[in-house]
Amino acid sequence: MERTKINQAKIILMARIILVIAAVSVGMTVFYVMKNNAENQLVTGLRSSLENIVVLEEATIKHGFEKTMTIATRPFLIKQIEVLNAQPGNATAQIALQKGVNSFLLTGPSAITLYDKMGHEVAHAGRFVRSPEVMVPIRVPGHAQLLYRNGYFLRSMMKVELGGQAIGKAVVETPLPTLDQLFKSTGRRGTTAELVMCVPSGEVNMSCFPTSLTRKPLHLSRTSRTGIPLPMSYALQGKVGSIIAKDYRHKEVVAAYRPVGRTGLGVVLKIDSAELYAPIWKQLRYLLPLLAGLLLIALLSLRWLFTPLVAELVRSERDAHEANERLRDSESQVRTLVESVNEGIVAISENGIIELFNPGAERMFQYRGEEVLGRNVSLLMPEPFSSRLLKNSPDCRRWGLG
Repeated sequence: MERTKINQAKIILMARIILVIAAVSVGMTVFYVMKNNAENQLVTGLRSSLENIVVLEEATIKHGFEKTMTIATRPFLIKQIEVLNAQPGNATAQIALQKGVNSFLLTGPSAITLYDKMGHEVAHAGRFVRSPEVMVPIRVPGHAQLLYRNGYFLRSMMKVELGGQAIGKAVVETPLPTLDQLFKSTGRRGTTAELVMCVPSGEVNMSCFPTSLTRKPLHLSRTSRTGIPLPMSYALQGKVGSIIAKDYRHKEVVAAYRPVGRTGLGVVLKIDSAELYAPIWKQLRYLLPLLAGLLLIALLSLRWLFTPLVAELVRSERDAHEANERLRDSESQVRTLVESVNEGIVAISENGIIELFNPGAERMFQYRGEEVLGRNVSLLMPEPFSSRLLKNSPDCRRWGLG
């Protein structure tokens, strides 16, 4: 009886373990599905947003450089610079140039300076940015620098030419408020969302503009302390994509990266993984109690419904075991009886194979049991008699001789 109870307890325990494992597996599966969906949606959104940002940045920089090109190719200004090259100090030409640059100042540039072919300043309007926090060269036709001082500025220089010959140059500085808005609007994506723009600085370093998270310029290595490339390093290599990695703050982030055309600039739009998974954990706060409740209900149902079935199965197994024991006892008793009688007893199959040969039969036929068991009954009597015996008694499988 003790053995039956132990088996029943083991079956119930295993069922409960399987149920708990199934519930935990379902919970983990739900979590990872939610996690992967959130990652995929965020990455897709980041890459799409970053693509739009880069298009705007390229257009903004191009538009700023086009203002310089417009001034450097203005026929009226070219004519006055030519006059000053021929007649240095010509007051009429100087006044005309000053009026010209003043009028262009109203079209968007914040500062304009014109030079003659000797490099002498011949006209100036506005005020250039002094002591910028960041000033990096960018690759555009001519010569240009991207500056930051409480905002973004493009300072570009272009030759003033006449008939293919350089007769002077124009230096124009244009504010880029669109870039300011792009960087300021990044915070709407999340408290840790950040748009970063950098340029290479030497072989392994980079210089980065201030961001919504870091108000000061950054001068960083392109790799982490462990030598793993930062997301920005891929953008500066001209690559487009996304990655989950640690950023310059040593925080794990989900980041999209791409270059800004052929300017040499790279941009990264990223958000901390912790903020990404926060909504998932919030949902899990409601999901986990639900799973726990369902698991409790399942365990109670297991106790009320499954336990009686297991008990019945155990009882059936016990009854079958006891029946087998009784059958073995009966067979043992029959065999003891057969072995103890003096009469000879032989049992044969329908095919005439000897299956039982007791001591009485050994004395009668002068054969040992191991010599005849499994052999045909014709060994004990003539063939015609044995065949006729089997033919006349087809349903009789056992008979005695004495």
